[in-house]
Amino acid sequence: MALNVIVDYGTFHDARLDNQLATDSLVPDDVQLQTLHDYPRWKQEGALARY
Repeated sequence: MALNVIVDYGTFHDARLDNQLATDSLVPDDVQLQTLHDYPRWKQEGALARY
């Protein structure tokens, strides 16, 4: 199994995820707490899965 780990600033992670959401090309990801302020917006957009 190949595993790519991207370590970057939150502003780059959220932009990358927003692009994936906009193009319907989601890649499995673990978004860390540095993007905590993005969660309300992603919830409002219906982009979060319940767990």
